[in-house]
Amino acid sequence: MEKVAGNIAIVLLGLLAWLSAGTVQGQQGAGRFQAQIRATATVVDNIDLLTIRDLYISQPPLGDSVVLISPIRSEQAALMLATGLPDAQIRITYILDERLEEREERIGEIGITYLLSFAEEDTQPQSLQLDVGEAILRLSPKGELYFWLGASMDLRRAVPGVYESEFIMEIEYI
Repeated sequence: MEKVAGNIAIVLLGLLAWLSAGTVQGQQGAGRFQAQIRATATVVDNIDLLTIRDLYISQPPLGDSVVLISPIRSEQAALMLATGLPDAQIRITYILDERLEEREERIGEIGITYLLSFAEEDTQPQSLQLDVGEAILRLSPKGELYFWLGASMDLRRAVPGVYESEFIMEIEYI
């Protein structure tokens, strides 16, 4: 069993400002925010997962309490490429929802629903969105499968502070 890790970068200007090496930092009034979300995949046999582009959220409109990054339509969605045996069937499993609690004072919270889509080619607008946290998929004849990761982030209970998380996707041949 081999572990593959990549960083998901999230930038929330106004609430969370910019990402550098997996850490999001920003300003709101005199408060300071930090959030860290790492992406990891557990793979079996010879399946590799490469993070090509990080998740990027830029300048949400002021007053919005939910930020949506579509895995199908948004250029801000993360892009990952799984490679393995041509035409092989795989099972992926991943978390759908989680709550990020402010690390220091534990009074703030960010709710995240992860949104994942996939396609055999690097054709994001034609990708298909997954609605559950598990799927049986087939690698392309080239042995590739592209994934786009978006998110719906509920910021209504967020306060200045540090938030940490890890998006985990498991991939295995079946």
